Amino acid sequence: MVVYFHPWELDPDQPRIQEKLKSRLRHYTNLDEMTGRLENLLQAYSFQPFWELVGVGSDFTLPTTPETVRIAGE
Repeated sequence: MVVYFHPWELDPDQPRIQEKLKSRLRHYTNLDEMTGRLENLLQAYSFQPFWELVGVGSDFTLPTTPETVRIAGE
């Protein structure tokens, strides 16, 4: 299982934007419950970095300069 969340999802007091109702519901509903949900996940399961799962190694670093970044197929 991969767990992904946005940092803003941990801030129930974030500024509210004026958007369509559907967007506001999707963005702000249950924000006050996110911290508890994350704590429950961390207590119930063990997690590991994705690089360990795929067996890359802890010394693996992502390329950061344009010269080292290659687009698939080049």
